[in-house]
Order: sequence, then C-alpha cells, then structure tokens
Amino acid sequence: MLSISNFPSHNYIWEPLFLDPGHQKCMSITKRFRLNVTRKGDDIHNQGIVDAILINDVTKPKGHLRHHIAVVVEKGGYFSIWDCDGETMDDKDAKLIERLEILDSNNDKITVAPRALFLNTISKSTYIVICAYDNSVIKAWKIDIDSDGRPSYSSVKADVLPGKYSGEVVLSAVDTFLEKDLSIIDETGLFRLIGVSYREESNKVEWNQITQIHTNIEKASYIRGASVINKLAIVNEEGDQLTIWDTKSGHLEYDYTNKVPTFALLKKIDISDYTSHEIGDLIWIDEGYMVIGSGNQFFIDDKWVQLADANSTSSNRSIDSTIRQLMVGYDPKQNSFMISDLVRILNGPLPVYHPQFLIQALLQNEVKLVEEVLVKLLQVLRTDGEIKWDLGVEFMDAVFHSNSDKKRRRVSFVGGMDFEVFDEFNSTVLDLLVEKLTKVSLPLLTRHQQTTLITVTNIVNNLSKYKGSMDENGMKFLLGLELFQSSLKQKHLPMRDISWALHSDQKEMLFSTVDNLYQHRLSWEQVRKVGLAYWVDKHRLTNLVETIARNEFGDSRDPSGRVSVLYLAIKKKQVLVGLWRTVYHPEKDKVLKFLSNNFAEDRWKTAALKNAFVLLGKHRYIDAAYFFLLAGQVRDCCITLCNKVKDIELALVVAKVNSDKETIMHIIENFILPHALMKGDRWMTSWVFWEMKQKEISIQALIKSPIHVVKEYVTTFSENFQKTMETVVLEAKSKSFIRDDPVLAVLFQNLRSSKLNYLQGSRAVKPEEEFEFVIKVSTIYSRMGCDYLALLLMKNWKFLEPVRNKVEVTSEAKDLFLEFSAAPKETKVAPAPSTFEEPDMSAFNFGF
Repeated sequence: MLSISNFPSHNYIWEPLFLDPGHQKCMSITKRFRLNVTRKGDDIHNQGIVDAILINDVTKPKGHLRHHIAVVVEKGGYFSIWDCDGETMDDKDAKLIERLEILDSNNDKITVAPRALFLNTISKSTYIVICAYDNSVIKAWKIDIDSDGRPSYSSVKADVLPGKYSGEVVLSAVDTFLEKDLSIIDETGLFRLIGVSYREESNKVEWNQITQIHTNIEKASYIRGASVINKLAIVNEEGDQLTIWDTKSGHLEYDYTNKVPTFALLKKIDISDYTSHEIGDLIWIDEGYMVIGSGNQFFIDDKWVQLADANSTSSNRSIDSTIRQLMVGYDPKQNSFMISDLVRILNGPLPVYHPQFLIQALLQNEVKLVEEVLVKLLQVLRTDGEIKWDLGVEFMDAVFHSNSDKKRRRVSFVGGMDFEVFDEFNSTVLDLLVEKLTKVSLPLLTRHQQTTLITVTNIVNNLSKYKGSMDENGMKFLLGLELFQSSLKQKHLPMRDISWALHSDQKEMLFSTVDNLYQHRLSWEQVRKVGLAYWVDKHRLTNLVETIARNEFGDSRDPSGRVSVLYLAIKKKQVLVGLWRTVYHPEKDKVLKFLSNNFAEDRWKTAALKNAFVLLGKHRYIDAAYFFLLAGQVRDCCITLCNKVKDIELALVVAKVNSDKETIMHIIENFILPHALMKGDRWMTSWVFWEMKQKEISIQALIKSPIHVVKEYVTTFSENFQKTMETVVLEAKSKSFIRDDPVLAVLFQNLRSSKLNYLQGSRAVKPEEEFEFVIKVSTIYSRMGCDYLALLLMKNWKFLEPVRNKVEVTSEAKDLFLEFSAAPKETKVAPAPSTFEEPDMSAFNFGF
C-alpha cells in the first residue's frame, strides 16, 4: 500500500502486519520503504507523486522481507521506476532506478495528470505500464524484471484508442489485481471497454474494443471498471447518482437512484470520534481488513461484523435481525461473524428448501424434484438432526441423470434414511410438514421466507389435483396466480404469468379457475389485476364484460361511468336504460331522455359526439368515453380511456369486443409497445406480436432485444409508428438484468418444441444469439442463488443446429465462459438519456 503526501519526500510503502500471526485475529500495517521523489534544483511546488503502481513480490518473500517495484508518474511531467528491496532497504529509502521526462509528439513535456495509469501483465517478469492522457495521447513503457528482482525499462509505442468519441472522455483503470482492460466513457454516455495487447515484434501496444454500451449517462464525472469481474460503476455529472453495470451483458445491475435498496448495510465504520479530518481514501488489504486514510492517520478496521443487540436502535438493526434469523442453527450466542462468511450466506447459493429455489424449479417443470425436496425436508425435521443447506441431497445425480429416465428420476440422499410412509408427497406429508414449519425455525431462512415456504408447500399440494388435466403452461399460470394471491406486495399479475395463460391450450379451464377464485363476482379491478384482457377470447370476453357491468352496478347502484362504458361496448343500450330507470341520480332524467334517441341516425351520433367533447372539457373523462361509444366512435373512446382515464386494459377490452382491429393496433402502437420498448419488456413485446397474429415473431421477442426485434419487423406496423421508431427514447432500466427473466428461456423452449409456427419463427434467432441468451439466463439463475437450476437449464437446452463457424484459439483469446466472445458487442441503437429507476425485484422474489 502506498501513501502519498503533499511533500515529495514523504511517500511511504506499507505492508500488512499480523500482531498475532498464529491466529491472525488482529492486523496492523507497518512502514517499509520511503519514496523520496524530490528532484534537486526543481520548484518544490512542482514535485510529488501524481499516480503510481506497485508491482508486489517480484521475488519470493524471505520471511517478512518482501521485494516490490514502484512505477511513479511525478508532478512536472516525469516517469520514474523505484526498487523496494526489503533485504537491503527495509525501513529506508527506495532506490531510484530511472527517471525520464514524459514527452508528447512535439517533444514538449506533458505536465498534466494522466487520466488513467495501469499495468498490463505480459508474464511474471514482464509488464507494460500504460499512461493515458486522452483517447489520442498515450504513453507506454515495458518493464522487465530479472531473476534478482532488478527492473529495466524501454519505451513502447502505443496506438490511439479505437472508435469515435464525443467531447471530453473519462478514463479508468483500477487496482491491477482486478483490472486488465481500459474503461472509457464520452460525454454522450457511450461506454467502451478496451482490451490491450502487446506486439513484441513491433514493440507496440495495440487496442481492441471488447464491449460498447449506451448508458444514457451524459457527462459522467467518474467511472471505475473492473473487467475481471465484468463490472462498471458510473457516477453522474452532479455526483449524486451511482449505477453499476455488467459489462459482459451490457445490463444495468444496481441503481442507487430509487427508494428500493440495492444493498443492505452490514457494517458502519465511524471515525469521527477519533479525528476531525475527512476520509481521504480507503483500501482493502489481506484477509478482509480495511485501511482508511484520514489526514495524517491510518485507521484499520477488522474483518468482523458485530451484530447489534436485539434492543438496539442502531440504523442497521434490520439487517442484524435478518442475519440472526439466517444463522439459526449456528451458535446462538455468537454476535460477530467474518465479512466473508456473511457474504457467502447472503449472496451464495440458496438452501434447496428456500421458496425462491422451489418456485423457480416449478417454473422449470421440475415438479417432482420440488416434491422430493419437501419430503426430504420433513424427514430431516422429524429426526431433529442438523439441517444442512442441501438437506444432504446429491443434486448432481439429478442434474446429470438421463432425460429418458426423467419420470423415474429420484434425487439421492446422503445418510441412508428410509421412511417409506413418506416416500411420496401427499396431503399427509403436507399437513405434517406445515405443522413442523410453524414450530421449527429453519437455518438460512428469515421468518418471512419460512412463511412463504409454507405457502409454496400448500401451492404444490393444490396444483397436484390438476395433474393430467392441465398442460404445463396452464400449471405455471395457476402457480403464478396463487403466488399473486398470497403476496401483499404485487399489485397485479405480471405479464410473465399472463403469458402462461396466453399459450395454454386450456384457457376455458383457467378462466373458470379465476372465476371460482372470485366467487363468480368478478369486478373490473380484479379483471385488471389478473390480466384477463390480454388472453381471453372475444366470445368469453363479451360475456365477461356484461358480468362485470352487472356486478359493478350491483355494488355501486350507479349506472354512469364505467358501467355505461361496459354496457355500451357490447351494445346493450337497452339494458343500460333499464338500470338508469331503477336508480336515483341527479342526471337521471337528462340521460334517459338522451338515451331514448336512435343513435343509428347521424344527427344523434353528432349530438353524442358533441356531448363527449363537452364532457372532456369538464374533465369527466369516463363519461366522455361512453358518449363516444354512443356516437359509434370506438377509436375516440379508447384513446380517451388510454390518455385520460389511464386504463389501457379497459380500452383494449372495448376494442376487442367490437372487433375493431385498427383501434387495437392504435392502442398497441401508441400506448403499449412504446412503454414496453422503453422498459425493455420482452414479455409484453412478445404479447404484442402474438396479438398481431405474428406468432413466428412472437417467439423471437422472447430472446431478442425488444428494440431490435421491433426494428427488424417494423414494416408490420403503420407508417406513423415507423416514423415514431426513429425517435424512441429508451430508459437505462431497459438494460436492467431483470429484463432477462430466466423463465423466458423456459417458455421459448416450450413453444419451439410444441407448435410448428413457433418452431419456424425460432429459426430466425441466430445460434450465437441463442447461445448468449442461455448463458446469460444461467448467470441470472446463479445470481438468484439457484445454481443447480442453471446447470439443469444448460444441460437440457437443445439447439436446433450446431454452430458451424470454426473459431481459432490463440494464446490471447479470452476464456469463452468469461467473455462469451472476443468480438466487440455493439449496441446499434443509441438511446437518449433518461431518469433511472431500480428494477422491481418482485419479478424474481415473489414478495419475499
């Protein structure tokens, strides 16, 4: 670790020092070398360190004595190399090996600070130091270290960075153990990850663009990239917003501009009681310790997280409570845990009995697997033994078992317990398991998650009665419906779950289930919540509209507003007139008199149209909508419902029951699809093409980016929409990882293997697109803690045809599973900037 002061003679290299080496319970740091960069005869104010790189342990340590090389960019435009040999210089000045001026192409000294200084490792003894002042001004040196650890250097040519840049650029290259590439972003928010390679034959540094992402963040003030872990952090111009991106997929992963917390506070470090100085810098060192620099002091924080007392009013009391719940089954008196242990618990694989894992397994059609896990959980609970995170299940046997034996597949258990009475999941197992779960706290689950586990257990039992009579898609819809009913956070059924009903062949049975759920008294709000408008056919929808209108009138005794819209949508004016006659309403006489006219005549249509516009002027939008229907203007009614009432589903129902295809397309093009594109909603985009009878494109929309698939088939839309597509503004949220819901892959495979038109459409998806999508989805499963499901997906996935392109593997080729491809990934659409919003994690966590 290097500390830099304002004085050129007081820069020091520090090393970790364990005060109790045997137990490594306490760490300090000790000063080993001084870097005195003073230049005799030069202005003292023009001296000092601007930036530096440490090459650690260039030779094998001898006890506590270590050997480092320091590469320094000094104020005044100098580059220097320092030998820090612990055998001869311990607690002394480091030895200056070489100092040279940094000159530009005109041989003028470069005195400004570099925007990035980073190290590229060629071998254990050869390094390239690259100093980037701009995208076109780059200096480089080759550092060779002999067997004794003595450095030598030579200058290296460097190409300008590839690509065109707008305005000022921000460059970043961070700690050498993380970073191997260069991050750069221009004023428009266009980010590029640039790889570096050294050509020995030409003694030249060359660049290749790995990734390009349109972040929509204009004039970013700061970026920090770590290419080894494929992460990029960006701070906006004002310095008050931080976003973290996945550079491999180009997706927004974490966003701090919303009220939804992305990270939980594990530990708070407060040094205000010890110093009045602000924190200047901080760095992680060995074993999870952190060193904080403040003024002329160092503060070292250990690797332990101390939990607050149960009665504490600490700001992180919530996460402490969560940790205590997760650590049930461990030492109950333990109040401190290592940071690394807590990270593994909070971010590692979920226990196999976790409700998230079970739900995702059900969505992957692994019903039998879920049932066996629940049976195994009951067996373990009845023995009062240790509850392991995997229940002693040999899941790898299940993952790699032959597909032909899937129906007979059983997960194997370690321990040899055999309870024949509990060999199959049934109502008896359900009752016993629920009873146990209400009394015993499971490790690695919070109380809320354990409550959700009980819910999932009941759902598995409820769904078992549909086996053999309901297809897979229908079963998934029912799963989503039951989870929605049990969740207090979800306001409506997501489009993902609606899509299962859309592609089910038992729509009548699904509708009956929904109807039974609400005791045959569906209201409009309930219809909206479960998304019936998107998948129920016209005949059933017409009957449903009449039922809703009747129910809503029965509840409110008010025939105006939505009740009138519903009855007039299905052309039941006389029924509406009858309702008006039975109630007291301040406008009853006027409405009855007007409704008694024959609206087949043009003059009464015109009168109704005039009244509709008058009501619009009075902001009585829902009343204006049904007057448009009296005038025969279905399109105007639907536009009013979308624009003013903000009820797109009601507008869609009105258009559908009137078989008005032009109005349906108008709603799609102006209200549904633009929103889906801005949010990157693949589910909704797929539904759009399904509604347009373009099923071959609908399946492609599950994998391809919404903006790309719409642009590819833009001619299927109206000319006005084609012009609108030229100015579509995307949100950064559209690039959120949440948009690649792993269940998209499940539906894609289901449709492709079941129906010919979907199979034909899927052939338009390029093999490399499909491959990258599967890898991406597997990564999401791993992030969710469902690593076994990621393995199952990759093992069971079938490509229509193998990738035939031969790829030459060179010594410089990147690992396939680290980078997916060495070729640049360009996003052709440059979305404009917009406000960020944290992804709705309920799409994954189902409310727990």
